[in-house]
Amino acid sequence: MTINIELTTLTESKADSFLLTFRSHNQNKHILIDGGLKRDGRQAFKRIEKIFEQGDIIDFVVLTHVDIDHVNGLLAFFESDKANADNVGRVLFNVPNSIVESNPHTQTFLPSL
Repeated sequence: MTINIELTTLTESKADSFLLTFRSHNQNKHILIDGGLKRDGRQAFKRIEKIFEQGDIIDFVVLTHVDIDHVNGLLAFFESDKANADNVGRVLFNVPNSIVESNPHTQTFLPSL
């Protein structure tokens, strides 16, 4: 089986936000790494909406650290009415014990800071 790996930079600023996609003949897996600044999050969501329209989900979201140029775009993403427990799998913070599964009943994605 062949797997293609695609890394896309989602920001035009000096902030960090990346989409890592693994493509095979029968499925895609998407990992969103950081969110950049708030304005970057809004721009990145246009790209992510296309993933949702194709019936895929964001399988994993990684926040490397909570500097504003990494976290604010993710906050904008999670505040969106289109990001929900049905299309986001797991979230990982760079803090101990931070893997959180999205909960369809409470739609909680992120632990309290």
